[in-house]
Amino acid sequence: MQDKLRRAMPHLGDFSVDHSAAPGLFEVVVPQEGVLFYVTADGSHFVAGDLYAFGATGAPVNSSERRREAWRRELLSKIDHGEVLTFNGNGPPGHTLYAFVDVDCVFCRELHAALDAITSRGVDVHYLAFPREGVGSVSHGRMVSAWCSDDRVSAVDALMEGNSIRSVDCSNPVQSHFELGMKLGVEGTPTMFTVDGVRISGFRDVETLLTSLGVSTPP
Repeated sequence: MQDKLRRAMPHLGDFSVDHSAAPGLFEVVVPQEGVLFYVTADGSHFVAGDLYAFGATGAPVNSSERRREAWRRELLSKIDHGEVLTFNGNGPPGHTLYAFVDVDCVFCRELHAALDAITSRGVDVHYLAFPREGVGSVSHGRMVSAWCSDDRVSAVDALMEGNSIRSVDCSNPVQSHFELGMKLGVEGTPTMFTVDGVRISGFRDVETLLTSLGVSTPP
């Protein structure tokens, strides 16, 4: 089957094939691209889409998303915390969020403005750079300057407020953050992930975010 897939889809690069949750379908994972699809046992047909199972209660469960969460957990566990911007939660250890942000994104700026309210509820937030327009864009350059600044947090604060900072360059993780985001399936910003690999797309308000994390509302 693998040889047939390589001939039919030479662009795939490295991939793995394993049994899926559905009899007769095999799961094909392309980890470098964050791609998951399914192929029949004889390799004659493939399905590009999510696979659902009927759970114990009869409600549909997204098996594909559970699989993505597993490989996201692995990728997130390898993040170098010295290369992210960390905003520590107050109080006992609680939840952790990895947030892919663009300093020119309106909703990222709203998330940034709400950081104190989020961290005050015990949530650690780690920023990773994700210039939506790609490597080499204006936003990419701004985030390189922020990550190369002597005070990264202050630099990001300024950019999130719409101010300019001094343009500097150095060895930086912005491109690797962007590439990691692509592997994780980031399509817009902010996109956040829990340590369990659960994706939270977009930011609406603090309580909605905290509820999705299971953080209880204070009395």
